[in-house]
Order: sequence, then structure tokens, then C-alpha cells
Amino acid sequence: MSTTTDGSRDTHARDGYRAVVSLLDEVAQTEVTLPSPRPGLPPRVYPTGVEFVEFAVDEANREVMTSVLRGMSFRRERKHVSKSVELWRQGAINIVVNSETQGFASEALAEHGPCVCDMGLRVQDADQTVARATALGAPEFSQPVGAGELDIPAIKGVGGSVVHFIDEKSDLHRVWDIEFEPVPKAEAPQPAGLRRIDHVAQTMRYQEMQSWLTYYTSTFQLEKARVVDVADPSGVVLSQALSSPEGEVRLNLNGAGERRTFAGAFLAEGFGAGVQHIAFLTDDIFETSEHLASSKFQRLEIASNYYDDLKVHFGLSSDFVASLRNAHILYDREGDAEYFQIYGLPFFNGFFFEIVQRKGGYQGYGARNAPIRLAAQLHHSKAMKKA
Repeated sequence: MSTTTDGSRDTHARDGYRAVVSLLDEVAQTEVTLPSPRPGLPPRVYPTGVEFVEFAVDEANREVMTSVLRGMSFRRERKHVSKSVELWRQGAINIVVNSETQGFASEALAEHGPCVCDMGLRVQDADQTVARATALGAPEFSQPVGAGELDIPAIKGVGGSVVHFIDEKSDLHRVWDIEFEPVPKAEAPQPAGLRRIDHVAQTMRYQEMQSWLTYYTSTFQLEKARVVDVADPSGVVLSQALSSPEGEVRLNLNGAGERRTFAGAFLAEGFGAGVQHIAFLTDDIFETSEHLASSKFQRLEIASNYYDDLKVHFGLSSDFVASLRNAHILYDREGDAEYFQIYGLPFFNGFFFEIVQRKGGYQGYGARNAPIRLAAQLHHSKAMKKA
């Protein structure tokens, strides 16, 4: 988004238009005497899951990316029939690694370095989703479609990335069978228990947060949580969580101002907003942790005094705390609901993976642990610079 005065004015006008039209349209659904502000405007879209996340890489960073995926026991399941694009999969998680030298992914790589360039959301009607988004001012995205490829409806997203929409009304949900072919499995690592994408965190400047919040809530049925101030050792980051009613899609919008913060450095080094981390959901964090250890997944080390404080704060048993400490697992609890977190080491200008478990209906994101995680990431970054 533009930072000029005219660009800011255009952004505010577009956001205001989105918000007003979306609100009036919602009221018109129940007040029959009130005309729709945009006749024929499709209703807000219920996203039912994240179908895929795509990374733009060059050949050197492809090796880095695939090494991390192997460390989490992902398998290279398929490759594109005509392009340098691979599908890595575990459970219902589809990670696309794109090392093409032409096309949108290549352009994203040139502008931001290795990064998440595309995300696919599952919806009931892909065309209607694009129709609503573009009617509210979102730019539609398209690029040349090769022989045998699907023309998947899409719009532009945060930081110039793309959001594609997958439905079951046509062949869109068969994209992995139509455009990709199976690869010989030289090895078949045992899955680590990662079931699906729990949430996607996007980092942006403070000034962009409201704009992207309006972008999401005017198009999709996403509920807002309260804004949380996250204490980075070098400043404060604002975090706004969004989720579909049943939690099938969860997004975190993180606003950074200080370049010295971990999030601010990600913006500076990646030349703009984008996805900074992706969390995968497991049903048994301790079993998953054992698999990760055997596959040599490199995880973020958490300071030992965190676990001393944890034991006192929640009144936890010594054995339980020891199991958390040994695996560098962070813990949070709200009532009887519990949350567990494992963080991978940052790479690609500060991007990282997270593995989480939710028990008892926990709905948050471990906000009390964020300063601990950020301090550990800062410590790791400083150690890497000295090495």
C-alpha cells in the first residue's frame, strides 16, 4: 500500500467504502425494507479451511525449505506436470514449493526474497467469493494458464501476495490430481502427527492493520478477538486475531513499527508485509515432539527460568514441567483449557514454523508466551550473527 499522502487518502476511502457497504448489506439481510447498497452483492464468505500455502524460492533456498519440511516429517508427494513446483504434504496440510524462474512466484521472490507468495482458502463458491471481494475494492488476480492447468479464482492479498479460492462446485478441488503427478517415494518418513494448519500470522506496519482488518472482515465471516500488545525486547507489536466461527481458519495480523523488533526486522528484510509464521495443529504435542526429535527438527530453545516461573504460576507438577522443559514446549492455560507450543528456528528473513496443541476448547494463541518466544528468537538471531 502507498505511504504517500494521496495513497493514504485512497486507502482510507477504499476502507471506508468496504466497511460501509458491508455493514449496510448485512443490515439489509434482516431489514427487508432497506435496499441493498450493492444489488447482487454476494453474501460474506464462510472460509472452511486453508487448502494450501505456497512458498516462492530459488534453487538454493529450495534446499533450505525442503530440509525444514523433512525435519517436520512432511513428504514430497507430487510435482507439477510442467513446472518446477512441488507439493509437500502431511495430514490435511499442503505446502507448495515453487522454484519457477518465471511467473508470479518468481516476481515475488525478486521483490521480497524467499517468502510465502500464495495461500489457498476453501470456500463454498470460488467465483462468488471473488465477486464479493472485487465489488468491495480488492484487486482481482490472474496470470496466464498453461495447457491442462486450472484457472483458479484469486485476488491480491497482504503485501502483494495472492489468495486463491478452492471449492467443490467444479474441478478446483482436484487441482492436485489434475496439475500434479505423483513422485516416486524413495523414503516414507513416519508422520509427526501434524493434522492441519492452525493459524497463519501476517506481519505488517501499524498503519496497515486497520486496512487489512477491513479487507478480511468485509469479505469473510471472520470474528475479531481483542487487540493484544505483545512486548518485544525492542518495542511493542500489536496483534489482532481473526477466526471463522468454528476455527477452521485463523489469522493473526501483527502490526510492527520499530525496525529493531523481530517483526519490524522481518518487514525491513523482506521489503514489506507478508506471512511471518505458520502454525500446525497436532493432537498430541509430546508424541509429535518425539517424532520431531528423531527427524532432527531444529526447534527454538526456551530459557530454563521460564519453566520455573511456569510451575509457580499454574501450580504444575515437577514431572510435567520437566517434560515441557526437556522438549522446549511452551504452555498456557485458561480455566481448564490448555495450549502447547513448539517453535522452529527462524529462517528466510525471520519466517518460522510453529506446532501447537489445543485442549479443552482453548481459543487463544498463548499471548503470555509471546515475550518469551521473542526473547529466544532475538537471542538466536544474535548468536547466528556472531557465528
